[in-house]
Amino acid sequence: MHKSDPAEQIAQNNAEMMRVYQQAQQANQDMANKLVKMSVEEQVSRGKNDLLGAIVDFFA
Repeated sequence: MHKSDPAEQIAQNNAEMMRVYQQAQQANQDMANKLVKMSVEEQVSRGKNDLLGAIVDFFA
């Protein structure tokens, strides 16, 4: 059985953790985008035909 260099193992572990972190960050961003989109759609469906008005209301 080949035993890998501890420094190489640490580097691989760090790379894997970074990959998982980036995936989680992307998932969070996707969720945030969906929430903003849903909120804007809800505002518009309440009779606000002006999308700009809905966005302004969302951030007010």
